[in-house]
Amino acid sequence: MLFLLASLPMMIGLSYAIDLWGDTPEQDPAQASDPEFRETAMGTDEGEETPAFLDEDGVNDRVTGTTEADSIALAGGDDRVSAGDGDDTVSGGDGADRIRAGEGQDVIQGNTGNDTIYADGQDDWVRGGRGDDLIYLGKGDDSVSAYTDMLAAQRYFDPENADTYDAQIHAREDSSDSGDDTYFGGSGNDSIEDVLGRDEIHGEEGSDYLLAVDRDLGNPDTIFGGAGSDTIVGDDGDLLSGGEGQNYFYIHFREGAEPVTITDFDSGIQNHLIVLDESDSLGEISFVQDGADTLLQSGSTVIARIENYSADDIEDWLVGLEPAAETQFDAGGADDFLNYSAAHTGQFAHSGSGNDTVIGGDGDDSIYAWFGDDLVHGGEGDDRIAGERGFDTLEGGAGDDTLYGNSGDDVMRGGDGNDLLSDDNGENIYDGGAGNDTIQSANATATILAGQGDDYIDANDSSPYHTLATDSIDAGDGDDTIEADDGDTVTGGAGIDSFTIEWDETDDAAVVFTDFDPATEVIGLRGLPDTADALTFEQDGANAIVRSGDLILARLQNTVSADLSGSNVMVIAG
Repeated sequence: MLFLLASLPMMIGLSYAIDLWGDTPEQDPAQASDPEFRETAMGTDEGEETPAFLDEDGVNDRVTGTTEADSIALAGGDDRVSAGDGDDTVSGGDGADRIRAGEGQDVIQGNTGNDTIYADGQDDWVRGGRGDDLIYLGKGDDSVSAYTDMLAAQRYFDPENADTYDAQIHAREDSSDSGDDTYFGGSGNDSIEDVLGRDEIHGEEGSDYLLAVDRDLGNPDTIFGGAGSDTIVGDDGDLLSGGEGQNYFYIHFREGAEPVTITDFDSGIQNHLIVLDESDSLGEISFVQDGADTLLQSGSTVIARIENYSADDIEDWLVGLEPAAETQFDAGGADDFLNYSAAHTGQFAHSGSGNDTVIGGDGDDSIYAWFGDDLVHGGEGDDRIAGERGFDTLEGGAGDDTLYGNSGDDVMRGGDGNDLLSDDNGENIYDGGAGNDTIQSANATATILAGQGDDYIDANDSSPYHTLATDSIDAGDGDDTIEADDGDTVTGGAGIDSFTIEWDETDDAAVVFTDFDPATEVIGLRGLPDTADALTFEQDGANAIVRSGDLILARLQNTVSADLSGSNVMVIAG
């Protein structure tokens, strides 16, 4: 049973309590005397159908919902809605509406007008619509969109299902109306997207996805990530502030765009910077010091200004130059299978939060395996592959590949080519494969198999995030350079290798060398204090021990201590 308010006698200045399902609803007596609003309260019997309110006359309404799943649709007028608890659906209609969703998983549309929306519940979906809206999100994982009719500058393709979708990161609003909106994400992992007007977005707590990519130039936005590991996407003149946590900054570049300003980029906590090039006009990227700031440039074109940051300090940044002719993919939250093996141009893939499988093509691919336990194979070409949270398997394939494991217990295989494999967290396995590879493992427990080639291995955990991780290193064939520390086990393999022990005051376990050759190889000791005792060499059964006073620094298996001297085991400065 459904009653439409338009069919009931109404008089402005009077309050009506409409019982849709048989209960006697309560209303706020103070609201009944307000002559500007017609009030409707919705009652419900437990177990009955969803209560519904449909306004057809455009009067200023004041609607109070129930604890059930209400459906409220308003026409014109400056309406006030308190939906109450329950999984509600609210459409504000025209006018400057004030909507409070209450608890529950709600769907809220402000539509036209300068609306104020409070999404108090968990996991709400909100669209402000046209107008200058003010949106507050609650404690759940909420999603906010300012799109109405979306067009895409580029599209991505799901080869498994043969479907084509609009890529949100390049979305456009097919409307001449624009609103200068303000959003507050609250707690929870929120998704806030606005492609209209000069907006201000506050992600606040949680790992949020915040996007403000405008249809037209000249609408600079301000985005504050807040606490949590946030993904922030901006363009043309936007000001981006990540806040606390490991953040990802995406810059959407177009010709004629003003530089984006990043206020708090910090590669030391694994912030990342990715440039998406719609114009296909950018060339080689460079970092240029400009006073206290660093400019991200391509030729004379300034893409971004990184405030209060030295160009010399940038270590962990990613720049994905993605021409418009290349394919891009944002897989979202499902478990996806993305196969680009037939492609001959570079691909850009963003795998989303599911347990995804991504196979690259022959080109130079950029693949970002976001959340989830992902499997990525880059294929041929010089690929850039980044894992994130989750237990990822990253395979570079042929070409000079760059693999970043990031969080989680990851497996990284470089394959053929001169590869870079890097991770700073978790219990990881590295397999460099053929080629002269660089393997970097900090703050992680690692098993390293460098393979063939003259490799450089840095397993030094003496970082700001030092956790006394113990590594197992097999450098394989080739003349390798290896840096180890506290408790690591090192096998140099065939070839003439060079070893460095990085010591600090927290180390309490010797580095073990399984196949050191005193006749051809050298061990350097770095980090010993100036007051440290001189090095001495002792025999312990079949093994030789390198000692400084009471400190046992190294244990050399199957080595005669008499073969050691200051020419093959030495203290080095730095």
